[in-house]
Amino acid sequence: MQHKKELTAIRIGKLVIKELAGQLSPAEQAELQELICTTEENRLVYKELLREEKRNGLLGELKRFDGNAAFDRFTNKINPPANRKPIKLWLRIAAGIAAIVTIAILSTYLFQKQGSSDQNITQTIKDISPGGNFATLKLADGRTISLKDQQNGTISKESGINISKTSDGQLVYTVDQKDQSLAKEVYNTITTPVGGQYQVLLPDHSTVWLNAATSITYATTLNKQGKRWVRLESGEAYFEIAKDKAHPFIVSSSGQEVTVLGTHFNINNYSNENAIKTTLLEGSVKIQSSSSTKVLKPGQQSAVTRNQIKVTPVDTEAVVAWKNGLFVFNEADVPAIMRQISRWYNVEVQYSGAIPNNLISGGIERNSNLTTAMKMLEMVGIKYQLVQVGDTKKIIIH
Repeated sequence: MQHKKELTAIRIGKLVIKELAGQLSPAEQAELQELICTTEENRLVYKELLREEKRNGLLGELKRFDGNAAFDRFTNKINPPANRKPIKLWLRIAAGIAAIVTIAILSTYLFQKQGSSDQNITQTIKDISPGGNFATLKLADGRTISLKDQQNGTISKESGINISKTSDGQLVYTVDQKDQSLAKEVYNTITTPVGGQYQVLLPDHSTVWLNAATSITYATTLNKQGKRWVRLESGEAYFEIAKDKAHPFIVSSSGQEVTVLGTHFNINNYSNENAIKTTLLEGSVKIQSSSSTKVLKPGQQSAVTRNQIKVTPVDTEAVVAWKNGLFVFNEADVPAIMRQISRWYNVEVQYSGAIPNNLISGGIERNSNLTTAMKMLEMVGIKYQLVQVGDTKKIIIH
């Protein structure tokens, strides 16, 4: 019985901590009120925990706090001589719990404050390495697999589809001829982090390249409407679609849908860009928004904003340079360049003063370190600094 009372007191203490932090849920608030009203002993524990003078008085004790001694004192308080009156016993228990809980709260607060202070230390760093072949795969059964940590070869088999990983950063889907009759409509999702890229070879032999910070969800077989289907959740992807007139290939994203039979095209759907941009290199594609439809020709780019589609000619080499392992810029402004730099090198961009208004043309390999990539900007007089604040790497443009 005594042990149960002690557990109840500790539970009250935990709820009080959340109450003080403003994190008490309605259900927990009801539980706390019920506990307080159940017995006089519980009420005394709650009252003792909320005594402001006790919490303030412990601030000075915290610096000279002896954990073992405090534990011994607390043990003595919850195991007093048998001749003490019950109500005094519970006053002592309440005081003991209040002391321990308060010290725990203050210790945690000071520890977090010190950690926060450490995280705010700014250090200069010399360079930042480029991104690489990193991605996670979410299977239809809910499993999530880090492809970086996965060995080459077969990863999984789902509904007659064999999924494997190659050494050069490609996820390959093949139909198992023995189990072809088992193939059914299931969906997988592959996501690259900032500083990551990957390729996916679908069962119909279409290939998708994923740029950094990109996520696509796709059907591993034909869907119920007899179509090949991919959704670009976010980011940028380049598609080389295998020709199949009987089964259109659909790429949907927020604000538009692209329909193709067999073609090469790129879609940029980053949230920090000003439009969803689809660029056609080969074949033809139909772009649909909720209020408009356009057909692209090779060398054209569509930009969808507010459901309106604008089509313009574009330098396709610069648009798809990332897929070929390059940065290529054709009179690009500094913010546009730095958005690409930020995503590939996993670095936060900060501007010190006015944003430079230079237009820059040039190219460099994406496997270069950041200081090498930044030479394009240095050549036009732009200066920068690399720093690290806690775990965050930053490039400050001056």
